[in-house]
Amino acid sequence: MPNNSGLHPQYVTFALVTTQHFERRARRFLRKHPDLRPLLHDTLDQLSQDPFAPRLKLHALGGKLIGVQAVSLTHSYRLTFALAFSEEIGLIGDGVGSISRHWRTWACQCQPPILPEPFFADRSQAKKRLLTSLHERVERNDKGLYAIRADSAAEAAAFVCAALLEAPELADDALSATLERIARSYESDAKREDDAAALRRERY
Repeated sequence: MPNNSGLHPQYVTFALVTTQHFERRARRFLRKHPDLRPLLHDTLDQLSQDPFAPRLKLHALGGKLIGVQAVSLTHSYRLTFALAFSEEIGLIGDGVGSISRHWRTWACQCQPPILPEPFFADRSQAKKRLLTSLHERVERNDKGLYAIRADSAAEAAAFVCAALLEAPELADDALSATLERIARSYESDAKREDDAAALRRERY
């Protein structure tokens, strides 16, 4: 079953990358609490498989630790870490990345690169509707498809990514997954709908 993130472990690979600082603190912690060694090992193993597993109770921290996540080890202890997309740790997968990277890649196809402000010049209301709708869907825990119509799938994806970058509370939980076959399918469906609508207008 999918986890609370909407990402299925079967289709997403997680990598647990530790620092020397963490390893030193872990050794000191285990010297004081040797009885927690099996629990720490199991928790780190679960993190490497699926950090969104309900048992881990993943939650975001605030204040000076904004951008940091935590999972429960015991009632008294927790592990803190940062979730990073593969590109940030040098493990780049095919077609999956952060929304900021997706926007930069698309915008830099032109010289000079496309900036968000002129890109949204005549799309401000569409951007507002999109973000409002996404906030509402998050609150309802609605994980269904959200269709965007544009001149191309690439432009639609760029529009969504650029809009999300202006809403950090949404962007922090978002990623870009490029599936060319599905994108072409949506474009073909949209073209068929447009052709059918044009044909109906001609008949009348």
